[in-house]
Amino acid sequence: MIKACLTILYVFIMVIYFPIAVAGFFTYGEDVHPNVTLSLTKTLIVDIGNILIAMHLVFAFLIVMNTVVQDIEELFKIPREFGWKRCLTRTTVVVCCIIVGETIPEFDKILSLIGGSTITLLTFVFPPYFYKKLCDREEPGWDRVRQIPLFERIYIWNLILIGILGGAASTFSAIKAIAAQDSFTKPCWWHLFNDISEGSLTDIDQHVAQTHPVSQLAP
Repeated sequence: MIKACLTILYVFIMVIYFPIAVAGFFTYGEDVHPNVTLSLTKTLIVDIGNILIAMHLVFAFLIVMNTVVQDIEELFKIPREFGWKRCLTRTTVVVCCIIVGETIPEFDKILSLIGGSTITLLTFVFPPYFYKKLCDREEPGWDRVRQIPLFERIYIWNLILIGILGGAASTFSAIKAIAAQDSFTKPCWWHLFNDISEGSLTDIDQHVAQTHPVSQLAP
């Protein structure tokens, strides 16, 4: 029953995602923006989609970060009861996320590198390999409850091989994109400090020009 449910689930997801991916590729090709909504014509439907995506990120962020923050609180021995320590910890984590997001505008390249290297291993390589090792384990007190037939072993090794090749290609592509000259752009806060620096230098030059005329500085 579980196998049938999982099979139906994956088929249903593929039926939803695959036509959208194919239609997007044939429509935009390689010119599609990493944020696909920026490649679409600005209409009311696109605005509604952006609002729904923003709402999803707000609520999903709480769920994803909750486990991370709980691990941090446990590491620093922060009580589970509501208090200023928990508020300070969670506020600090959110501020750090904002700083990282504002410091790296082209964050999709970092995600491609992480996805190509780690997510591929966690999805395609490690699960079938660990499953094979557990089924083949022979130790005293360990009862082998499952035998892997030959066709399933071939299937497992195919998954591992595809995961390694795909992960290597994706990682190489991400590193190549990061190493490009136009890979990163200056973050928004960089212009603030740059403007302040240029303004300070301009003020110094004006002050020097007023107090020390050119005729006095000339030899």
